[in-house]
Amino acid sequence: MENELLQTVIPVAEMLIIKRDVDLLVKMATTQPRIDPIFINQIMPYMAMVGYEAVNFMNKIGANIEIDQKSKFSMVDVRNKAKFFDLKFTQIMQCTSNVDELQHRYFAEDMKYPKLAKWNIHDNLGIYFNSEKKVIGNTQYQVWIFQDNNTLKKPIDLMDRFMIQSRDANEFGHDVGGLIGQVSGSLEAAKDFMLHDVDFRYFKYYANDFNTNRCKTAENENYKTIRLLLLHILSSVGFMLYGAKKCIVRENGFLLRIEYIALHYALKRLSEIKKFLERDDMINDVKLLECASRFCFDGNSVLNADFGKCMRHYGLRDKDEKPAVISDKFDLALPFCGLIESYYDTTYSEYQILVESELEKIYTSLHEYLQIEAMLSPSSDVLIK
Repeated sequence: MENELLQTVIPVAEMLIIKRDVDLLVKMATTQPRIDPIFINQIMPYMAMVGYEAVNFMNKIGANIEIDQKSKFSMVDVRNKAKFFDLKFTQIMQCTSNVDELQHRYFAEDMKYPKLAKWNIHDNLGIYFNSEKKVIGNTQYQVWIFQDNNTLKKPIDLMDRFMIQSRDANEFGHDVGGLIGQVSGSLEAAKDFMLHDVDFRYFKYYANDFNTNRCKTAENENYKTIRLLLLHILSSVGFMLYGAKKCIVRENGFLLRIEYIALHYALKRLSEIKKFLERDDMINDVKLLECASRFCFDGNSVLNADFGKCMRHYGLRDKDEKPAVISDKFDLALPFCGLIESYYDTTYSEYQILVESELEKIYTSLHEYLQIEAMLSPSSDVLIK
């Protein structure tokens, strides 16, 4: 009897969790001062993920919501960037290298004297920092977000070269916003009393420019590519801790969801990097191998396969489609309605501390290895007022 009651209330919880996520994103898009383009580009894959996964889940239960896209970018492709590039590791390496080469060619050709490009006096990478010199993003990652993976994973000379136009990115933003608006409208009847709020008044960032070609070794071009991939992981983790967390001032579940996803894929990619370094004798960097070896994806106590399925997709069911919430832990007043309490026997806040602690360990380790120093000059200061 108790299980039958749980089966009845689980759908209510699933709809409520989706509504909480989209409500926060609606507030993020409509709050004043307006959200900054640097922030929104970094969080865009997660917004696309919420819209896509919410529609996919609701259509399974008969909602019949269509994804009407006008932009040239694929919702699925951008969504997959939230998974730290959902490709085989060799393809991720190829994509990382290709984006770097595209940026090199773009900025080299933009020089007054393009023939000077071989001297590497131009910049092809911008890294964003907050006022505490924490890395919160980079330009190559934001270019990657809007690239088609099927094209990008080809050898560079077989690619169709194109740069991201701001109007195309804006059109995609409208597509995502419209999709989230549809979901929000469909769930208008689901009233909730949970607080959620964002505040961008003090979102302040600085940008420093670099040339990645000054990180080549005669032995192996993969050395630069690995360091760039580490930078993308650092940027995503740093954005969670020092960008998103600073601006989402009242949490309703969305922040922890994207923190968990960032942790899951950061650990997965670091594990793949470790295996790659152990196979590649040409990269002789003991500190790099030590850095990648500090983290464990398989068997990490903060991660769980069935729990992770509920975080990366919507729904409160395990792989066998059974309720993932224990009946005596079920509570609609909690951000995930008892999901965390069922798997970890701890509170939402305590579990979020564990996730953020793991993210901080990754950030500290990668930052110490990469040794990226910020120059916070007033000329590069951008303040949202």
